[in-house]
Amino acid sequence: LLVWSIVPIALAYHVAHYLTALLVDGQYALAALSDPFALGWNLFGTADMQIEAGIVAGAGSAWWLWNVQAGAIILGHVLAVLVAHGFAWRLHPQPACAALSQFPLTLLMIAYTVFGLWLLATPTVG
Repeated sequence: LLVWSIVPIALAYHVAHYLTALLVDGQYALAALSDPFALGWNLFGTADMQIEAGIVAGAGSAWWLWNVQAGAIILGHVLAVLVAHGFAWRLHPQPACAALSQFPLTLLMIAYTVFGLWLLATPTVG
């Protein structure tokens, strides 16, 4: 039952991983929404918008992206801990049993957090 508490972690990693693609490809989606059938419409005024790939380039953007990604990962882990606590209380009414039942999963979540943040901070070459 506690395995469901890992779902927020998985969602957080997906958000962190695909954030840069969302920021660029989301602009294309906004432009396409204005003219969904390629009939020359401009429903929302975004059909002729310029796509800015530079939104994910540069030192300022890298700092901003890293912090949003790290925040998403941390938020996912905090939500996972809260979900795990809720399930543990439902399974074990005694506080000591509830706390002990979460210990292995808590260690795994801490390891995931440390590994995920280390992975984000690791520079990539190439």
